[in-house]
Amino acid sequence: MVVAGSHASRAREPGQAGNRAAISVLLGCAVGKPGHLYNLLFIIYNLIFDKMQMDREELKKRTKEFAHRCVKLAFALPENVLGRHIRAQLIKCSTSVGANYRAACIAQSRADFVSKLSIVIEEVDESCFWLEFVIDKKLLRKRQIDPLLIEAKELTSIFVSSRKTIKNNN
Repeated sequence: MVVAGSHASRAREPGQAGNRAAISVLLGCAVGKPGHLYNLLFIIYNLIFDKMQMDREELKKRTKEFAHRCVKLAFALPENVLGRHIRAQLIKCSTSVGANYRAACIAQSRADFVSKLSIVIEEVDESCFWLEFVIDKKLLRKRQIDPLLIEAKELTSIFVSSRKTIKNNN
């Protein structure tokens, strides 16, 4: 999108203010004109905010899908004492991930958000435990569980990272 030798490409060379110039050129406005900087900042803010909203909605869908997949797997467990126990535990913790994430999204304060996100982390980690336990006890084939275990670990990573970011921004 940026042509070699153009103002924007030259501005991206080391030691120059590349982002400001590139955004200025790409949006077709000069940052120095009154009002244009405000409009530019407003556009950038909205793009970032929309991305955060999209990420929240994507994570809501992802955690809900995780719960559905865990419930489906739980019903494939054997009909014995251990299978029923794990089924109940896995259903409780995996559905709690999505429910508590939704609650975190409408938290009343930053502290409330961090608290609810901590619950999400605990529940997704417990889901990992039960999935690993099913593998250890060979109650189902490992290849049935691995995709869910990968997803649980990815969700754990996402939520731990989010909590760290929120805490560091205080």
